[in-house]
Amino acid sequence: MPGKTAYYAWKEYSKAKKGVVAFVTTMEDLMLVAGKNITVQGFTVGKLEHKYREEFYATIPKKLARGELKYTEEVTEGLDKVDDVILRVQKGENKAKAVIKVADQ
Repeated sequence: MPGKTAYYAWKEYSKAKKGVVAFVTTMEDLMLVAGKNITVQGFTVGKLEHKYREEFYATIPKKLARGELKYTEEVTEGLDKVDDVILRVQKGENKAKAVIKVADQ
């Protein structure tokens, strides 16, 4: 289910209080971090899965169903466009979850 990375990161690392805006994102260019001597703390979803999985699935699907959480997807039709979609994601040009629709059901 989409959103695990943001949810787990928020639960594990956020110190924000109610009303404070905080951002959880992926790292687009690691060389910028190394070049500027910036400290970054990160994780892979699998490392925190055991800790937050049950809470995530008990919370997030219900919030989505009630419309409390909003998300966007960039849907591209056809496997023939997969290269272009992956390139856009790698370049950071996508502004939403990249989805490739391969068939109508």
